[in-house]
Amino acid sequence: MAVVAALGFLGVIALPLFAVTRADSDRASCFNNVRKIGRAVEMWAEEREGQPPWRTYVTRGGTRPDAGTKAGNAWFEFTALSNELVTPRILACPADDGVRVASEFTTVSSGGYMATGLRALATSYLISLDNSRAAPDFLLAGDRNIQMNGIRACVNGISNADALFDAYFPPGWTNAVHGQNGNILRADGRVEFVGLAGLKTALYWYIGQDDNVNLHFLRAR
Repeated sequence: MAVVAALGFLGVIALPLFAVTRADSDRASCFNNVRKIGRAVEMWAEEREGQPPWRTYVTRGGTRPDAGTKAGNAWFEFTALSNELVTPRILACPADDGVRVASEFTTVSSGGYMATGLRALATSYLISLDNSRAAPDFLLAGDRNIQMNGIRACVNGISNADALFDAYFPPGWTNAVHGQNGNILRADGRVEFVGLAGLKTALYWYIGQDDNVNLHFLRAR
């Protein structure tokens, strides 16, 4: 009985430590996923004037319509990077509750990222429509738990984009993934894990950089 009690006591002590270790592991894995997304975009853009698929016209191999608009879906834009990403597993953050992990970039029902039952449900990262390789500090992507300010028509041939930040709606994080923190990916490939203060610092200078004085993001889901 004494041994059982001792083991139980050790278990009570170990559980919080295990939880912290698991959280740290999830954050590290997510950070690495975002870094790989940045590398994939860089590889894709090397022969396309430094622009990601969603800012490259269809006639040049991207997803931006040469005329008219399209519905904005982050998962669809990620499929344009399938060769560079190699596996859709990196699009699912282990700390993202409810995310489903796809195993291949196909439409097969059992694990295909483009299957109806996956797509957005297998995506943990949003995409920024306001980015340029010429401006290294521009946001390219990030964890999906950035607060959104509704859905609006947007530029770049994409409709139904989310306007995150304007003069009336300050930025922030929800608790959906890493609590009041998250990863942001810069246009030059840098990844930063930041809290509210870091997010505000990263976004405030964008005012005046965009056509509507807004930032436009595509939701992960």
